Amino acid sequence: ILIGEYGVLFGAPAVVMAVDRRARVRLDESGASMWGVDSLGLGWEPARFTLDSDGSLRWHSRSENSDRYVLFERVLKSLLGSGLVQPEAAAPFAASLDTRAFFEPGDGVPIKLGLGSSAALTVALASALVQWAGSGDPVEPGLRWMQRLLQLHRAFQGGKGSGVDLAASLMGGFLEYRLDSQGSVATVAHLDLPEGLHFVVVWT
Repeated sequence: ILIGEYGVLFGAPAVVMAVDRRARVRLDESGASMWGVDSLGLGWEPARFTLDSDGSLRWHSRSENSDRYVLFERVLKSLLGSGLVQPEAAAPFAASLDTRAFFEPGDGVPIKLGLGSSAALTVALASALVQWAGSGDPVEPGLRWMQRLLQLHRAFQGGKGSGVDLAASLMGGFLEYRLDSQGSVATVAHLDLPEGLHFVVVWT
């Protein structure tokens, strides 16, 4: 976020720039009645679950690390609750969640860089799930889908957050982002970088 990180919460515009770190989500048919999810490269145990016809999710392999899949569970439940994902249309999958690009190697524990990994994973996961078992409508990286993602993300952030990190993850590039007086997305617009302007990102 280059400018407006706090002002954006009060209706002022923010300027945000995407960086070349990506969250990747892959869904493959599991070939069984059980669903699975694995977070690649973070040393977490894979977890398995079943999805009932009413959209209820039941974990069958709750390990000591299962609470780390809370974002996955909340995104899936939110999409099921809104009707964007339909249980009857969903074939069991094995999900691979890869956010390794948002971490640096540490002494046995990856070090989080703080570049918006949860926002990037929310965008990638929600888009993949809707394509897998949604109504068939394509997911377009525009204002309508951005608004849906903001509602979803706020649902498990206590209603807080501007969504500017979601916008960067969804739209890419160099953006102006603004909320309206009701807290909904008013503007997500691409900007042109001034000629000769360069950025150096420093992390400590």
